[in-house]
Amino acid sequence: MDVDDQYTLYVNGICVGSDDNWSTVEVYHVPCLYTKKNVFAVRGHNGGGPGGFIATIQIIYDDGSSEIVRTDTSWAVCANEEADREFMRMRFDDSKWVAATDVSGMVAKGAWPGLREAAE
Repeated sequence: MDVDDQYTLYVNGICVGSDDNWSTVEVYHVPCLYTKKNVFAVRGHNGGGPGGFIATIQIIYDDGSSEIVRTDTSWAVCANEEADREFMRMRFDDSKWVAATDVSGMVAKGAWPGLREAAE
């Protein structure tokens, strides 16, 4: 996953990592996921110019089955710096947030070199 310019990643309300170098792709291994529902939340910050967040999440369940989740327009976003401090928790209601914008075309055209691997 990667964010231009910096981010903190939360899974089910727990901080699992952060980075402030948009030109590197990070990989996280997160144990103890729930069986039916998990919340992947990112607090990102763009210092200027175009910004974006792209990730491919592979969830491997205890029974050996797996699922792939990719960032897309089904994700909800809030550009407000004062976003609710509970946004990363399971019970948070994001119904007032807007759908994310698809940036995959910008990645394919060469914006953010190196991010193509995060989308695959």
